[in-house]
Amino acid sequence: MDVRAGLGFSAAVLVGLLGAPGAQAAPSDARPHELVYSAQTVATNGNKVVIPTPVLNFVLGLRGNASTDTVTILAPPGATFVGTGGVPGFFDCSPGVTGGNSQDNFVTANLSGANISSTGNTWVNPGIPCQGGDHIQFDNTGNVGLTLSNVPALAVPGNRVTIYAQYTDLNFFSDSAPFPLVTLIAGNTVAFDAHATTPPLGVDVSGVNGSVPGTQFSNGAGGVNPTGFLGTFTLSEVQQINAATGGPLAAPLVLNGGNVTVNGNFLSISQAYLVLNGNKASCAGPAPAGAPTGAVTNNNQISFTIGAAAGNINVPAAFPSSNSWAVCIVSGVTAGGAPVQIPVTNTTITAQALVTGIANTFTLSADNQPFGSIVINGSVAYFQNVFGTLNNYPTFFRVANPSGNAAPVFAVLTRDGIATQFTGQLTPVPANNAVLISADTVAAAVGTTLLPGAAKATVRLLSSTGSVLFSAISQNAFTTDITALP
Repeated sequence: MDVRAGLGFSAAVLVGLLGAPGAQAAPSDARPHELVYSAQTVATNGNKVVIPTPVLNFVLGLRGNASTDTVTILAPPGATFVGTGGVPGFFDCSPGVTGGNSQDNFVTANLSGANISSTGNTWVNPGIPCQGGDHIQFDNTGNVGLTLSNVPALAVPGNRVTIYAQYTDLNFFSDSAPFPLVTLIAGNTVAFDAHATTPPLGVDVSGVNGSVPGTQFSNGAGGVNPTGFLGTFTLSEVQQINAATGGPLAAPLVLNGGNVTVNGNFLSISQAYLVLNGNKASCAGPAPAGAPTGAVTNNNQISFTIGAAAGNINVPAAFPSSNSWAVCIVSGVTAGGAPVQIPVTNTTITAQALVTGIANTFTLSADNQPFGSIVINGSVAYFQNVFGTLNNYPTFFRVANPSGNAAPVFAVLTRDGIATQFTGQLTPVPANNAVLISADTVAAAVGTTLLPGAAKATVRLLSSTGSVLFSAISQNAFTTDITALP
């Protein structure tokens, strides 16, 4: 028998019950219904879900035989309808389109193993068979819904469980196989969305206001600032179906734990904090009083804790519909008394939440979801194994400026075995020109010297002009032969 799944209730009811795209309101729709359950409520309801009876229907394609026809709703493998309320119930056969029966017909529905079936029962009007186009609908006294037990898969967001049905008779009109009736989907009621700042967080290399180039940000609040803005994340609650009632989730979940973790290269970051409903302008300095602060671990991870204690992401007992947080980071680590250069890095973000009544935390985001990036607002280059004249193979830096304006150049020099960073400004490079600068000249500009021996230096050259190009060679002072790129 050709059977098409359909809806036996209004579009308004459908919108209230179905929480996913793809559910159709057309009575002759051939696709199964979809119900999105709160995975968290499935766990707290003992891995059971209540299915609203209006979705337990389909449209019959051909004429039935009436008295001996059987309708079965099959529990998914491992699940069962045993112990459900509302059984026994009945299957109703009533006209859904022109040409259907002129009156209703129904048959008792009982438990049959793990399934719901009319096996062994007869239709009350055996002389009025169901017709093609009639609705076959499960119902029960009080319309209490049908409970499906032992579905732990629906306690994990993203899982799907499909319930099948079958109409059979003693003639050749029987369905050749069970067909999809309704699909149950596990949704994550606690939603997490991360939004990286655009453009990315920039590192200032202009040296404005006497700052050390490369140690402050340039797209936070107030221009150049030690505090930068990575982006925002939002915690919200999605209105899904309550597994215990089969209706909309009315009482908010209680979110009482978890964490939000940002991963990246945070070598220079001394502090991180959040601002409720904040934005770029909110990241203007050190953490304000009462702001949730993050622990910086191993220079590569910042973790914010969800919880009601001071210094955490404070979530009230009644979880709000939506809370947005700005992520602010503060560059303040020093080495030898000088601020550490801010590394360029991409970051990722991960979030987990703990809901009251559930033993384990839920992952709210994909692992290592891309988040805000830290970039240079200009040009920068690192050079290792830098030699001075006294090493016989001094290093020469070539700085090319293809722009139409003079390009400022700054240098940061460190020497092996010494924690001090030597910083200073070099002579600007003229427009559309290039210069060759010796390592000794760079050392003198930053207030130090390069010594002979095994100890070498590392040089970082920076320019606020983005098109500047840096390169370097080491050359024998007597034979002028080039030895290697440092």
